Amino acid sequence: MGAETEEKKEQKNRAGTRALSVVKSRPFRVVLIILIVAAAAAFIIANWRFLSYSSRYVDNDEDTMSYTYYAVEDHVLKCGLDAAGYYDRYDNQLWTVNYDMNEPRMVNCGTTCAVYDRMGTTICILTPEGEKGRLQTSLPILRVEVASSGMVAALLDDGTTARISCYNPDGTLVATIKTTMDANGYPMDIALSKSGIILAVSYLQFAQGMPVTTIHFYNFGSRGKAATDNIINTYTYSNILVPEIHYMDNSDCVAFTSEGMIIFKGNETPREFRRIKIDGTIASTFYDENHFGVLLRNEENPSQNIIRVYNTLGARVCSKTADFAYSSVSLSGNEIVMYNSSELCVYSIYGGLKFKGSLPGIVRQVIPLKDLYYGCINDESYMLIKLR
Repeated sequence: MGAETEEKKEQKNRAGTRALSVVKSRPFRVVLIILIVAAAAAFIIANWRFLSYSSRYVDNDEDTMSYTYYAVEDHVLKCGLDAAGYYDRYDNQLWTVNYDMNEPRMVNCGTTCAVYDRMGTTICILTPEGEKGRLQTSLPILRVEVASSGMVAALLDDGTTARISCYNPDGTLVATIKTTMDANGYPMDIALSKSGIILAVSYLQFAQGMPVTTIHFYNFGSRGKAATDNIINTYTYSNILVPEIHYMDNSDCVAFTSEGMIIFKGNETPREFRRIKIDGTIASTFYDENHFGVLLRNEENPSQNIIRVYNTLGARVCSKTADFAYSSVSLSGNEIVMYNSSELCVYSIYGGLKFKGSLPGIVRQVIPLKDLYYGCINDESYMLIKLR
Protein backbone atom coordinates (compact mmCIF):
# COMPACT_ATOMS: atom_id res chain seq x y z
CA MET A 1 0.00 0.00 0.00
CA GLY A 2 2.85 2.35 0.88
CA ALA A 3 4.64 1.63 -2.41
CA GLU A 4 1.44 2.35 -4.32
CA THR A 5 1.06 5.67 -2.50
CA GLU A 6 4.64 6.66 -3.25
CA GLU A 7 4.13 5.72 -6.92
CA LYS A 8 1.03 7.95 -7.14
CA LYS A 9 2.94 10.83 -5.56
CA GLU A 10 5.73 10.38 -8.06
CA GLN A 11 3.23 10.40 -10.96
CA LYS A 12 1.68 13.63 -9.66
CA ASN A 13 5.10 15.23 -9.30
CA ARG A 14 6.03 14.27 -12.87
CA ALA A 15 2.69 15.63 -14.17
CA GLY A 16 3.19 18.89 -12.27
CA THR A 17 6.69 19.23 -13.66
CA ARG A 18 5.44 18.71 -17.23
CA ALA A 19 2.64 21.28 -16.72
CA LEU A 20 5.12 23.82 -15.31
CA SER A 21 7.45 23.29 -18.24
CA VAL A 22 4.56 23.92 -20.67
CA VAL A 23 3.66 27.15 -18.88
CA LYS A 24 7.27 28.30 -18.99
CA SER A 25 7.71 27.35 -22.64
CA ARG A 26 8.12 30.12 -25.19
CA PRO A 27 5.13 29.07 -27.41
CA PHE A 28 2.80 29.16 -24.42
CA ARG A 29 4.00 32.63 -23.40
CA VAL A 30 3.54 33.89 -26.97
CA VAL A 31 -0.02 32.54 -27.17
CA LEU A 32 -0.83 34.03 -23.74
CA ILE A 33 0.49 37.45 -24.78
CA ILE A 34 -1.52 37.35 -28.02
CA LEU A 35 -4.71 36.49 -26.09
CA ILE A 36 -4.14 39.29 -23.58
CA VAL A 37 -3.45 41.85 -26.34
CA ALA A 38 -6.51 40.70 -28.32
CA ALA A 39 -8.73 40.96 -25.24
CA ALA A 40 -7.39 44.43 -24.43
CA ALA A 41 -7.90 45.59 -28.03
CA ALA A 42 -11.46 44.23 -28.10
CA PHE A 43 -12.25 46.05 -24.85
CA ILE A 44 -10.81 49.33 -26.12
CA ILE A 45 -12.71 49.09 -29.42
CA ALA A 46 -15.97 48.22 -27.63
CA ASN A 47 -15.67 51.26 -25.34
CA TRP A 48 -14.02 53.77 -27.70
CA ARG A 49 -15.49 57.28 -27.38
CA PHE A 50 -16.44 58.96 -30.65
CA LEU A 51 -16.66 62.75 -30.59
CA SER A 52 -18.44 63.49 -33.87
CA TYR A 53 -19.85 61.99 -37.03
CA SER A 54 -19.56 62.52 -40.76
CA SER A 55 -22.44 62.64 -43.23
CA ARG A 56 -21.96 59.92 -45.83
CA TYR A 57 -25.22 60.49 -47.72
CA VAL A 58 -28.07 62.99 -47.57
CA ASP A 59 -31.35 62.97 -49.50
CA ASN A 60 -33.23 66.23 -48.90
CA ASP A 61 -36.10 65.16 -51.18
CA GLU A 62 -36.97 62.02 -49.19
CA ASP A 63 -40.68 61.62 -48.46
CA THR A 64 -40.03 60.57 -44.88
CA MET A 65 -43.54 61.31 -43.60
CA SER A 66 -45.08 58.52 -45.69
CA TYR A 67 -42.90 55.72 -44.34
CA THR A 68 -41.69 54.01 -41.19
CA TYR A 69 -38.07 52.89 -41.38
CA TYR A 70 -36.66 49.62 -40.07
CA ALA A 71 -33.08 48.33 -40.00
CA VAL A 72 -32.66 44.80 -41.39
CA GLU A 73 -29.00 44.13 -40.63
CA ASP A 74 -27.20 46.58 -42.96
CA HIS A 75 -30.25 47.35 -45.11
CA VAL A 76 -33.32 49.52 -44.66
CA LEU A 77 -36.95 48.46 -45.06
CA LYS A 78 -39.35 51.35 -45.62
CA CYS A 79 -42.98 50.53 -44.90
CA GLY A 80 -45.77 52.74 -46.19
CA LEU A 81 -49.51 52.37 -46.56
CA ASP A 82 -49.33 50.95 -50.07
CA ALA A 83 -45.83 49.46 -50.41
CA ALA A 84 -42.66 48.27 -48.70
CA GLY A 85 -39.26 49.05 -50.23
CA TYR A 86 -35.91 47.41 -49.55
CA TYR A 87 -32.85 49.71 -49.74
CA ASP A 88 -29.15 49.57 -49.10
CA ARG A 89 -27.62 51.94 -46.54
CA TYR A 90 -27.06 54.59 -49.23
CA ASP A 91 -30.79 54.70 -50.02
CA ASN A 92 -30.53 52.78 -53.30
CA GLN A 93 -33.77 50.85 -53.88
CA LEU A 94 -33.34 47.10 -54.43
CA TRP A 95 -37.00 46.12 -54.76
CA THR A 96 -40.52 47.10 -53.78
CA VAL A 97 -43.66 45.13 -52.86
CA ASN A 98 -47.12 46.61 -53.20
CA TYR A 99 -50.01 46.06 -50.78
CA ASP A 100 -52.87 47.95 -49.17
CA MET A 101 -52.62 48.49 -45.40
CA ASN A 102 -54.04 51.02 -42.97
CA GLU A 103 -51.49 50.58 -40.16
CA PRO A 104 -48.43 48.63 -41.38
CA ARG A 105 -46.06 47.18 -38.79
CA MET A 106 -42.90 45.12 -39.22
CA VAL A 107 -41.27 42.34 -37.19
CA ASN A 108 -38.23 40.34 -38.23
CA CYS A 109 -36.12 37.31 -37.42
CA GLY A 110 -32.73 38.09 -38.91
CA THR A 111 -33.34 39.02 -42.54
CA THR A 112 -36.80 37.42 -42.69
CA CYS A 113 -39.48 40.07 -42.17
CA ALA A 114 -43.23 40.09 -41.74
CA VAL A 115 -45.10 43.28 -42.60
CA TYR A 116 -48.66 43.16 -41.27
CA ASP A 117 -51.67 45.43 -41.12
CA ARG A 118 -52.52 45.98 -37.46
CA MET A 119 -56.28 45.52 -37.02
CA GLY A 120 -56.34 44.45 -40.68
CA THR A 121 -55.99 40.97 -42.19
CA THR A 122 -52.90 41.07 -44.46
CA ILE A 123 -49.42 39.68 -43.73
CA CYS A 124 -46.51 39.87 -46.22
CA ILE A 125 -43.42 37.72 -45.63
CA LEU A 126 -40.30 39.37 -47.07
CA THR A 127 -36.66 38.32 -47.46
CA PRO A 128 -33.65 40.09 -49.05
CA GLU A 129 -34.73 38.53 -52.37
CA GLY A 130 -38.25 40.00 -52.21
CA GLU A 131 -41.69 38.71 -51.28
CA LYS A 132 -41.69 35.11 -50.03
CA GLY A 133 -45.40 34.81 -49.28
CA ARG A 134 -48.61 36.64 -48.51
CA LEU A 135 -51.61 35.55 -46.50
CA GLN A 136 -54.96 36.76 -45.26
CA THR A 137 -56.18 36.10 -41.73
CA SER A 138 -59.80 35.46 -40.83
CA LEU A 139 -59.78 38.01 -37.97
CA PRO A 140 -58.15 41.41 -37.31
CA ILE A 141 -54.45 41.19 -36.43
CA LEU A 142 -53.22 42.43 -33.05
CA ARG A 143 -49.57 41.42 -33.47
CA VAL A 144 -47.37 39.00 -35.39
CA GLU A 145 -44.19 37.01 -34.79
CA VAL A 146 -42.06 35.52 -37.58
CA ALA A 147 -39.47 32.72 -37.75
CA SER A 148 -36.43 32.60 -40.02
CA SER A 149 -38.25 30.06 -42.21
CA GLY A 150 -41.04 32.55 -42.83
CA MET A 151 -43.56 30.81 -40.60
CA VAL A 152 -45.68 33.36 -38.74
CA ALA A 153 -47.75 33.34 -35.56
CA ALA A 154 -50.55 35.91 -35.45
CA LEU A 155 -52.46 37.06 -32.39
CA LEU A 156 -55.96 37.80 -33.67
CA ASP A 157 -58.83 39.81 -32.20
CA ASP A 158 -61.93 37.66 -31.72
CA GLY A 159 -64.11 40.16 -29.90
CA THR A 160 -64.05 39.49 -26.18
CA THR A 161 -61.51 36.69 -26.67
CA ALA A 162 -58.47 36.15 -28.86
CA ARG A 163 -57.15 33.54 -31.24
CA ILE A 164 -53.59 32.59 -32.16
CA SER A 165 -53.04 31.20 -35.65
CA CYS A 166 -49.79 29.91 -37.13
CA TYR A 167 -49.20 29.89 -40.89
CA ASN A 168 -46.60 28.72 -43.35
CA PRO A 169 -45.32 31.39 -45.80
CA ASP A 170 -47.67 30.04 -48.50
CA GLY A 171 -50.66 30.77 -46.25
CA THR A 172 -51.45 27.21 -45.15
CA LEU A 173 -52.70 27.04 -41.57
CA VAL A 174 -50.40 25.12 -39.22
CA ALA A 175 -52.37 25.46 -35.98
CA THR A 176 -55.05 27.53 -34.30
CA ILE A 177 -55.22 28.17 -30.56
CA LYS A 178 -58.52 29.47 -29.23
CA THR A 179 -58.34 31.35 -25.95
CA THR A 180 -60.96 32.34 -23.38
CA MET A 181 -60.65 34.07 -20.02
CA ASP A 182 -62.19 31.07 -18.25
CA ALA A 183 -60.04 28.40 -19.91
CA ASN A 184 -56.53 29.86 -20.11
CA GLY A 185 -56.80 33.65 -19.83
CA TYR A 186 -56.14 36.49 -22.24
CA PRO A 187 -52.87 36.32 -24.24
CA MET A 188 -50.69 39.31 -23.37
CA ASP A 189 -47.83 38.44 -25.72
CA ILE A 190 -46.50 35.74 -28.03
CA ALA A 191 -42.96 34.70 -29.01
CA LEU A 192 -41.83 32.37 -31.79
CA SER A 193 -38.50 30.56 -31.78
CA LYS A 194 -36.12 31.14 -34.67
CA SER A 195 -36.98 27.74 -36.18
CA GLY A 196 -40.72 28.27 -35.72
CA ILE A 197 -41.05 25.01 -33.77
CA ILE A 198 -41.77 26.55 -30.34
CA LEU A 199 -44.41 29.19 -29.62
CA ALA A 200 -44.51 30.80 -26.18
CA VAL A 201 -47.68 32.54 -25.03
CA SER A 202 -48.14 34.61 -21.88
CA TYR A 203 -51.74 34.40 -20.59
CA LEU A 204 -53.28 36.60 -17.90
CA GLN A 205 -56.11 35.57 -15.57
CA PHE A 206 -57.41 36.85 -12.24
CA ALA A 207 -58.05 34.69 -9.18
CA GLN A 208 -59.77 36.38 -6.24
CA GLY A 209 -58.80 39.75 -7.67
CA MET A 210 -55.10 38.85 -7.99
CA PRO A 211 -53.28 38.46 -11.34
CA VAL A 212 -52.11 35.00 -12.34
CA THR A 213 -49.86 34.58 -15.37
CA THR A 214 -49.52 31.28 -17.20
CA ILE A 215 -46.86 30.73 -19.86
CA HIS A 216 -47.60 27.91 -22.28
CA PHE A 217 -44.93 26.54 -24.60
CA TYR A 218 -46.38 24.93 -27.73
CA ASN A 219 -44.28 22.54 -29.80
CA PHE A 220 -45.25 22.19 -33.46
CA GLY A 221 -42.54 19.62 -34.19
CA SER A 222 -42.58 15.85 -33.85
CA ARG A 223 -42.35 15.94 -30.06
CA GLY A 224 -45.33 18.25 -29.75
CA LYS A 225 -47.62 15.94 -31.72
CA ALA A 226 -47.81 13.60 -28.73
CA ALA A 227 -48.67 16.40 -26.30
CA THR A 228 -52.20 17.58 -25.56
CA ASP A 229 -52.94 20.65 -27.71
CA ASN A 230 -49.20 20.70 -28.56
CA ILE A 231 -48.46 22.11 -25.08
CA ILE A 232 -44.99 20.82 -24.19
CA ASN A 233 -44.57 22.77 -20.93
CA THR A 234 -46.46 25.20 -18.68
CA TYR A 235 -45.43 27.60 -15.93
CA THR A 236 -47.77 29.54 -13.64
CA TYR A 237 -46.86 32.68 -11.66
CA SER A 238 -49.14 34.18 -9.02
CA ASN A 239 -49.35 37.95 -8.57
CA ILE A 240 -46.90 38.50 -11.45
CA LEU A 241 -47.58 40.13 -14.81
CA VAL A 242 -45.68 39.05 -17.95
CA PRO A 243 -46.58 41.67 -20.55
CA GLU A 244 -43.64 40.84 -22.85
CA ILE A 245 -41.93 37.64 -23.92
CA HIS A 246 -39.24 37.21 -26.55
CA TYR A 247 -37.31 34.37 -28.21
CA MET A 248 -33.67 35.30 -28.78
CA ASP A 249 -32.90 32.16 -30.83
CA ASN A 250 -34.08 28.52 -30.86
CA SER A 251 -33.23 27.84 -27.23
CA ASP A 252 -33.21 31.06 -25.20
CA CYS A 253 -36.46 32.78 -24.29
CA VAL A 254 -36.76 35.74 -21.92
CA ALA A 255 -39.96 36.89 -20.23
CA PHE A 256 -40.08 40.46 -18.94
CA THR A 257 -42.23 40.54 -15.82
CA SER A 258 -43.53 43.01 -13.27
CA GLU A 259 -40.73 41.84 -10.97
CA GLY A 260 -37.86 41.39 -13.42
CA MET A 261 -36.99 38.73 -15.98
CA ILE A 262 -37.31 34.97 -16.34
CA ILE A 263 -35.02 33.00 -18.66
CA PHE A 264 -36.20 29.75 -20.26
CA LYS A 265 -33.92 27.34 -22.10
CA GLY A 266 -34.54 24.33 -24.31
CA ASN A 267 -34.83 23.67 -28.04
CA GLU A 268 -37.86 21.38 -27.81
CA THR A 269 -38.93 21.39 -24.16
CA PRO A 270 -38.26 24.83 -22.65
CA ARG A 271 -37.63 24.88 -18.93
CA GLU A 272 -37.20 27.71 -16.47
CA PHE A 273 -33.49 28.41 -16.17
CA ARG A 274 -33.17 31.51 -14.04
CA ARG A 275 -35.15 34.34 -12.45
CA ILE A 276 -33.74 37.85 -12.22
CA LYS A 277 -35.42 40.16 -9.73
CA ILE A 278 -35.35 43.89 -10.46
CA ASP A 279 -35.77 46.60 -7.84
CA GLY A 280 -37.37 49.46 -9.70
CA THR A 281 -39.76 50.20 -12.54
CA ILE A 282 -38.91 48.89 -16.00
CA ALA A 283 -39.41 51.73 -18.48
CA SER A 284 -38.14 49.96 -21.64
CA THR A 285 -36.74 46.64 -22.79
CA PHE A 286 -34.28 45.74 -25.55
CA TYR A 287 -32.62 42.58 -26.85
CA ASP A 288 -30.79 40.81 -29.66
CA GLU A 289 -29.64 37.20 -30.12
CA ASN A 290 -26.98 37.33 -27.39
CA HIS A 291 -28.09 39.88 -24.79
CA PHE A 292 -31.17 41.47 -23.30
CA GLY A 293 -31.62 44.46 -21.08
CA VAL A 294 -33.87 46.98 -19.41
CA LEU A 295 -33.94 50.68 -18.69
CA LEU A 296 -35.08 51.36 -15.15
CA ARG A 297 -36.84 54.64 -14.45
CA ASN A 298 -35.20 57.00 -11.98
CA GLU A 299 -38.19 58.33 -10.07
CA GLU A 300 -36.19 61.18 -8.52
CA ASN A 301 -34.62 62.37 -11.80
CA PRO A 302 -36.75 61.71 -14.94
CA SER A 303 -33.81 62.57 -17.22
CA GLN A 304 -31.80 59.67 -15.81
CA ASN A 305 -32.25 55.95 -16.37
CA ILE A 306 -30.36 52.91 -15.17
CA ILE A 307 -29.19 50.58 -17.94
CA ARG A 308 -28.98 46.88 -17.09
CA VAL A 309 -27.71 44.35 -19.65
CA TYR A 310 -27.58 40.55 -19.24
CA ASN A 311 -26.30 37.64 -21.29
CA THR A 312 -28.31 34.50 -22.07
CA LEU A 313 -27.13 32.87 -18.83
CA GLY A 314 -28.62 35.73 -16.82
CA ALA A 315 -25.24 37.19 -15.81
CA ARG A 316 -25.22 40.98 -15.62
CA VAL A 317 -22.68 42.51 -18.00
CA CYS A 318 -23.58 46.15 -17.41
CA SER A 319 -25.22 48.44 -14.87
CA LYS A 320 -24.93 52.08 -15.86
CA THR A 321 -26.72 55.34 -15.07
CA ALA A 322 -27.57 57.15 -18.29
CA ASP A 323 -28.20 60.88 -18.11
CA PHE A 324 -30.24 61.02 -21.30
CA ALA A 325 -33.94 61.67 -21.91
CA TYR A 326 -34.67 59.12 -24.64
CA SER A 327 -37.72 58.48 -26.77
CA SER A 328 -36.53 55.14 -28.20
CA VAL A 329 -33.95 52.50 -27.28
CA SER A 330 -32.68 49.41 -29.10
CA LEU A 331 -29.82 46.91 -28.96
CA SER A 332 -27.78 46.39 -32.12
CA GLY A 333 -24.32 44.96 -32.68
CA ASN A 334 -23.32 45.17 -29.00
CA GLU A 335 -24.50 48.78 -28.89
CA ILE A 336 -27.32 50.33 -26.88
CA VAL A 337 -28.74 53.00 -29.17
CA MET A 338 -30.92 55.75 -27.69
CA TYR A 339 -32.26 58.87 -29.31
CA ASN A 340 -34.78 61.67 -28.94
CA SER A 341 -35.96 64.39 -31.30
CA SER A 342 -32.58 66.13 -31.35
CA GLU A 343 -29.85 63.86 -29.95
CA LEU A 344 -28.22 60.46 -30.35
CA CYS A 345 -26.64 58.53 -27.49
CA VAL A 346 -24.77 55.24 -27.94
CA TYR A 347 -23.40 52.98 -25.19
CA SER A 348 -21.56 49.70 -25.48
CA ILE A 349 -23.23 46.74 -23.79
CA TYR A 350 -20.47 46.99 -21.15
CA GLY A 351 -21.49 50.54 -20.18
CA GLY A 352 -18.94 52.64 -22.04
CA LEU A 353 -20.31 55.84 -23.60
CA LYS A 354 -19.42 55.63 -27.30
CA PHE A 355 -21.16 58.77 -28.53
CA LYS A 356 -23.48 61.52 -27.37
CA GLY A 357 -24.30 64.47 -29.59
CA SER A 358 -26.85 66.57 -31.43
CA LEU A 359 -28.51 65.63 -34.72
CA PRO A 360 -29.75 68.05 -37.38
CA GLY A 361 -33.43 68.89 -37.66
CA ILE A 362 -36.28 67.32 -35.73
CA VAL A 363 -35.46 63.60 -35.67
CA ARG A 364 -38.26 61.10 -36.26
CA GLN A 365 -36.17 57.93 -36.28
CA VAL A 366 -32.60 56.69 -35.95
CA ILE A 367 -31.90 53.21 -37.29
CA PRO A 368 -28.59 51.51 -36.39
CA LEU A 369 -26.80 49.85 -39.29
CA LYS A 370 -23.42 48.10 -39.36
CA ASP A 371 -19.89 49.46 -38.91
CA LEU A 372 -20.87 52.58 -36.91
CA TYR A 373 -23.37 53.73 -39.57
CA TYR A 374 -26.77 55.15 -38.62
CA GLY A 375 -29.70 56.26 -40.72
CA CYS A 376 -31.21 59.48 -39.37
CA ILE A 377 -34.70 60.39 -40.54
CA ASN A 378 -36.29 63.77 -39.91
CA ASP A 379 -39.34 65.43 -41.43
CA GLU A 380 -37.48 66.48 -44.57
CA SER A 381 -34.56 64.17 -45.27
CA TYR A 382 -32.78 60.84 -44.89
CA MET A 383 -29.19 61.21 -43.74
CA LEU A 384 -26.59 58.46 -43.36
CA ILE A 385 -23.93 59.24 -40.77
CA LYS A 386 -20.87 57.43 -39.46
CA LEU A 387 -19.33 57.95 -36.03
CA ARG A 388 -15.74 59.14 -35.98
